[in-house]
Amino acid sequence: MKRYKKILTEKLGERLHYYEEIDSTNTVAKKMEEWEHGMVIIAENQTAGRGTYGRTFHSKAGSGIYMTIVINTDVWHFKNEKLATIYTAVAASAAIVEVTKISPKVKWVNDLFVSSRKIGGILAEKDFQSSKLVIGIGINISQRSQDFPDEIKNIAASLELDFPIDEQAAAIVIAIYEKMLMPGRLSDVNTVLELYKEKLFIMGKMVNIACGDDVFEVKVIDVDTEGRLIVCCDGKKLIFGVGEVRVKV
Repeated sequence: MKRYKKILTEKLGERLHYYEEIDSTNTVAKKMEEWEHGMVIIAENQTAGRGTYGRTFHSKAGSGIYMTIVINTDVWHFKNEKLATIYTAVAASAAIVEVTKISPKVKWVNDLFVSSRKIGGILAEKDFQSSKLVIGIGINISQRSQDFPDEIKNIAASLELDFPIDEQAAAIVIAIYEKMLMPGRLSDVNTVLELYKEKLFIMGKMVNIACGDDVFEVKVIDVDTEGRLIVCCDGKKLIFGVGEVRVKV
């Protein structure tokens, strides 16, 4: 992916930390003692890509965007770090639309979907001893169904971009970066929440949610200002924070 690296280096300069292969961009970012706002870690291949709930993120070499943006929450233009995952989902979705005309949907709270299959995910991790926030973004770019492991090939997908993949992948990275770091429309919390809810394909629908070993059916009715999922179950309104339940689709 020489062209990919070249374009990113030209655009991001010293802010870019580029690796052919590492375990996880988030892991590398978290370990960096010297860091600055807007630093970007990019990998061609991740050997231990991470998702939420301790799950792995399949990261086939040269077939996806595997990146982490380092945020200093003291200076970030978006002033609600609790909504960092939601913000990133909106930014990444908008970037993909700009470059490819493909419009991903989102599943609460951190997954990107196209045609009812997952094409990407977001993992935000905060160092509560400092203002350091690392936001990992993984997007499947060119894989076909046969490229995924058997256990996920029925639920995973990619943007299925054709060559030149390098140019398109780099363009998506730069578009995400600009939306994440530059003040603008997405600086407003209410705007981000409204855009997120427009993308949330489970809004108003009956879905199953898992809480521990229990699974029950609910109707999704809203996402509140803290990013919590509001549902109706047997006539009762319930509110769940991130990490308390998992939405099953």
